[in-house]
Parts: sequence; C-alpha cells; structure tokens
Amino acid sequence: MEKVKRIQPKEALSLLKDNPITILDVRDEIEYTVSHLKGAVRYEEGMLDDLEKNQPILVYCTVSLRSNKLAKRLQKQGFNQIYELKNGLIGWSNANMPMVDTQNSNTDEVHVYNRFFGTFLKKGTAVY
Repeated sequence: MEKVKRIQPKEALSLLKDNPITILDVRDEIEYTVSHLKGAVRYEEGMLDDLEKNQPILVYCTVSLRSNKLAKRLQKQGFNQIYELKNGLIGWSNANMPMVDTQNSNTDEVHVYNRFFGTFLKKGTAVY
C-alpha cells in the first residue's frame, strides 16, 4: 500500500491540527455514536464519489481491520493522500487522545466491537 501511510495517534493529532483533512470512521453507526474523533464522519457506501482525490483522508475503525480495507480501496480508486490510524480508536484511546460522542461532548468510552478486542483497551471505558 504505497500511498497509504499508517500513523500513530500523536502523529495523527498533529496532522489534524495542521491540515484540512477528511476523517472517515469506518465503524457501524452504534460504534460511532459511542465515540469518534472530533470532525469525523461515518463512512457510508457511495460517499467516495463526492471526495476530491487530492484531499488528505484519515481512516480509522476499532483496531484497523475495516479501515485497512477502505485504505486499500481508496488507493485503488486513485486517492493520493491516505492516512490510516494505527491500532484504530483503541490505540487512540490508549494514547489518551480526545474523543467525542454524538453530542460533541468529550468521552472516554470506546465501543470495542466485542470482548476480544476489549482486552486491548488499556485506557478508557469499554462499551460492547
């Protein structure tokens, strides 16, 4: 995946502060509702048609499985600046990075998808 750069949470936070970037959350609606990165939109099928191929895009999910698939798809479709959040929202939370809920209020809750992935959450509150 030559055009996809997997980045750590601190690097992602710096990128978000310094650049206009589209943030795509590749999780289900219930997961997104619990918490997400501020400014993120939940990815839905068909939305790639409305995105500029030169616009930087950051993708993430719970642990980077679903976001990795989307990152590969973005690359195949000709997007140039693709960033994937390494270790997903669990890694983000473990690095004490800020998350918000659907009311845009700060939260430490993370929908961890299932109990197996919940074992990787070291900082924050697991939601199933």
